[in-house]
Amino acid sequence: MLITRQWQIKELQIIKTLVFEKFGDVEKHVEFKIKDLQRWGFDLMFGLKDGKETFFAVESKAKKINEEFEYEGVKYKIKEVLDKLPKNKKLICYIEIRDGIAYLIGDLVEENEEDIRILEVPAGEVLLTYFKKQKLNYLIEAIRNVGLVTEFIKHKGEQGKPYAYHELPPKAREFLKEAKKIAKETDFYRLSFAYFGENKDKKPRYWFSWLVPTISLFDLGIAKKIDQNIALWDVK
Repeated sequence: MLITRQWQIKELQIIKTLVFEKFGDVEKHVEFKIKDLQRWGFDLMFGLKDGKETFFAVESKAKKINEEFEYEGVKYKIKEVLDKLPKNKKLICYIEIRDGIAYLIGDLVEENEEDIRILEVPAGEVLLTYFKKQKLNYLIEAIRNVGLVTEFIKHKGEQGKPYAYHELPPKAREFLKEAKKIAKETDFYRLSFAYFGENKDKKPRYWFSWLVPTISLFDLGIAKKIDQNIALWDVK
């Protein structure tokens, strides 16, 4: 078989693309604060759900005290907008996949008490709104799909033969170093990275795919660090 240049480049990319991995629990349940819920665009309410007193979340400033509404066949009435979590209760969130779609699930949890489901929304929709509100523009640009893990992809310039790790320039090494630091907080990551050198205008050519636990992105501190690390590539 004739070995074409296209085949040679593909073979080099398969063999020489750098892959860094740290495996952890992407289905973990994480505790958040009420300020996190508000950052995501929700208010915590106390009121009636089909006539029974309970807690639930609604989009921020979308509803008012004493307002009644119906959602997916369930009737609600708002009695109070809360500015802190109910006494002895924790907000525990996690990601659940339903028919291929990731959902953000939020429960109020108290020892020896039944969990109260307050939130059950598509995670991708919440992430985009939350990223936009927090001006995490590099995350918005790079996000590609959302499941138990979320994938970020970014590439610039024509692809070619990837550099070996010891050949990488300082910016690429800094990017990889920061990603590894972030992984200590997220407990999981997979970063596939290929650096192809500079073009004739001295601009870097590269490609990467970065997988991060979706639930970790709802931590603003972690989300900002990932956004800032991706932004390194646009710093001269």
